[in-house]
Amino acid sequence: MNCKACEYPLWNLTSRTCPECGAPFKPSDFEFALNAVRFCCPHCAQEYYGTGARGHLVPSYFNCVSCGKPVHMDECVLLPTAGVREELTRADENPWLARARLGRAKAWFSSIGRAMTQPGRLIEATPTGSGWGFGFAILTNLIFNLVGWAGFIIFVVIISTVAAGGKGGGARPLLGISGGIGAGAASVVLFLGVGILAWIAVTHWLLRITGGSAHPISRTAQAICYSSGANVLSAVPCLSLYIWPLALIWWAVSATIMVARGQKVHGGRAAFAVLAPPGVVVLAAAAGFAWFMYWSINMANTMNAAPPPVPPAPTAIVSEDGADPDEVEAVLGRHREEAGHWPFHAIELVGGGLRPEQLTGDAPDEASSGRLYGADLGVYYLGTEEQKTLFHDLVRSKLPERIIAHRLGRFVFTYHGVDPQMHPDLWVMVRVRRQGSEEPIAVTRAGGVTDWYSNPEDFAEALKTQNAAREAAGLAALPDLMGIEADTPAVGP
Repeated sequence: MNCKACEYPLWNLTSRTCPECGAPFKPSDFEFALNAVRFCCPHCAQEYYGTGARGHLVPSYFNCVSCGKPVHMDECVLLPTAGVREELTRADENPWLARARLGRAKAWFSSIGRAMTQPGRLIEATPTGSGWGFGFAILTNLIFNLVGWAGFIIFVVIISTVAAGGKGGGARPLLGISGGIGAGAASVVLFLGVGILAWIAVTHWLLRITGGSAHPISRTAQAICYSSGANVLSAVPCLSLYIWPLALIWWAVSATIMVARGQKVHGGRAAFAVLAPPGVVVLAAAAGFAWFMYWSINMANTMNAAPPPVPPAPTAIVSEDGADPDEVEAVLGRHREEAGHWPFHAIELVGGGLRPEQLTGDAPDEASSGRLYGADLGVYYLGTEEQKTLFHDLVRSKLPERIIAHRLGRFVFTYHGVDPQMHPDLWVMVRVRRQGSEEPIAVTRAGGVTDWYSNPEDFAEALKTQNAAREAAGLAALPDLMGIEADTPAVGP
């Protein structure tokens, strides 16, 4: 945590002004990695750890458990978590927004690499209020185009110089070429600016009319502008004219991922909104070229065929019941087979084969049970392995000794103490209903078989039978599984 004005480290300070430059600051002004920072009570130094989406305390205002005095997060003294290096406390960041610290060249190349290989993480590391990224998109594509056309430009310069010959005869053509290059660069900037703005406007409009978006148009602009780094193939010298469709596809795919993550929409809607504008342009260009060829060869027979229709945008495939028990059971069974035991908690499965939405049935930020001990499953899933290890330790410290069932997402896991070889008919997990839903309850047994119960009375009878089987196996009876929450596991006698 460094001063935003002078980069002075702000750890272990009780005052809220930078000792170096006097600039005011608050801990809430910064983002931290999950559980990587200690928030110490200003009265008694009791330590707390940030588990919120930005690494902040949840809640931000409370009474200290040690001294009982009221504490606000912005009053705390901050230190890195023991054993965590200072640089690991920093939340993921957009390199271009950190160019003052990283240097422009390093930040630019890093942003291009992230846009090509990690577009989802790039948009999630971009604050919503940090501008559109329009300057980055213009600069990036201008450089790509100049490099891609460099061979042609050099060829023209050489030919013009040789053709001019004579005493000083080459100066005038070179001045003309320089002016032409400058005019061409200005035209490229104008064309790119208008084209990118139109792409942003149409994409956001399509999002709005097909179901809305989580953020205003500035977020859509960030996704399209910062994803322009994936257009790097257009910078291949002498070949950019031939491979520009592939470069545009890469850019569009990265933009689709970033719009889906940034605006919290399904992939199908994001693909439709992002791909439709360039798709129309490409189809129009193809139709124009076809018309030109038709007119050029003066075909005898007039063709009135309409241009091929735009293929429908792909739609996300989501089952009516949301989270799929078969997917969860496959990962759970693989974990037991490889590790030789059940996971200490289902949180081990997130990132170990399961995405948060496979447990919740919704995007992580929309899931009613998408949190565990104050941490958002989506934020945990995107964290580093070190951050996940820290969170595993936190969960272990929270679990009771005689646990018989715990919940994560829409699933209640009942595998504690169950031996699948000895008792293949005992339950290992139950997918419960959403509140107010009539979807069937799915029960998966240790042998891998899943039973479905549409009638709550049938499920209640099955639970009685199951508890009888558990008693015979020496296990505690299961309580009402519908009442178990993520932070309140069921405990046996």
